[in-house]
Amino acid sequence: MDALEQKWVVFDLDVNLFYGTVDTREKWNEIVARYRKIGDDIKDITKVRKHDRKEDRPAGFSFKGTGPTLAEWAGENNIDLSVV
Repeated sequence: MDALEQKWVVFDLDVNLFYGTVDTREKWNEIVARYRKIGDDIKDITKVRKHDRKEDRPAGFSFKGTGPTLAEWAGENNIDLSVV
């Protein structure tokens, strides 16, 4: 496992082209690739907002959330959402 992988924090994502758990950087890269294939910008995905969840679940993000954006949350948790 490389250093980038060790810093990954699992989160759930509910967006147009993906629904599920993002548990690795590779999974994140796959989601970004799907969006780029249709011409969407990664910044659109990182604007989704956190929603309230049970404590035993990973943080969850969707377009219906009202909390911090995925980008803000990632910054607070030292997660690099850049694509490698």
